Amino acid sequence: MDPIDKTGGPAFPMIRDMRHSPDWDHEPGMNLRDWFATHAPTEIPNWFKHEPANPRARVLSCEEAVRFAPDFSARTLDEINQAEDWLRDPFSDPIGRPELVRACWDAMRAIANSRNLFESGARQTEAERYIAWRWHYADLMLQRRVA
Repeated sequence: MDPIDKTGGPAFPMIRDMRHSPDWDHEPGMNLRDWFATHAPTEIPNWFKHEPANPRARVLSCEEAVRFAPDFSARTLDEINQAEDWLRDPFSDPIGRPELVRACWDAMRAIANSRNLFESGARQTEAERYIAWRWHYADLMLQRRVA
């Protein structure tokens, strides 16, 4: 496919006689696709769907945080259930065993870290969507121009 078909060619074509410097021969400048992308509406329409490049992280559940925590690998099922109950309601009856409480706090930290990753992933996905919208808009404009 011809590069002009993909980019629309130069946004501001010049006649050779209009150029003031021979350096312009090596700097073609902005193409029409770039120009359309910079002028895309800032509000993204609801119909525009964008699949993120990387799947977003998700927030760990109490069960996942407890079961994957290193301190819980040697715990009994009853201890794990007690820890999950305590994580769901920290004001409930304390477990009474410092090593288990410490492991619960580690699990809570893991949940908080996964929440932070989820929120930063959400911001990244929104930024990707904003940029993808601009290029999608530019491609639509070029298609309409050719049609």
